[in-house]
Amino acid sequence: MPTKKTDELFELVKSLTSSEKRYFRLFANRHVTNDENLYLELFNWIDAQETYDEQLLKEDFKNSSLLKQ
Repeated sequence: MPTKKTDELFELVKSLTSSEKRYFRLFANRHVTNDENLYLELFNWIDAQETYDEQLLKEDFKNSSLLKQ
């Protein structure tokens, strides 16, 4: 069970099937702004992680506008 609100997105991504992940990636690729697809970057980052680590997320996206949103 997620302990923080931020963990909920991690748990959701991890609970998706392969075909659901593929569908999300296809859908997200259609909605690119300024050659930057933050949704897909975040999704792929979360999907690659074994455990949720907010500090690592902030480090990896420190130069991205993602942290401002």
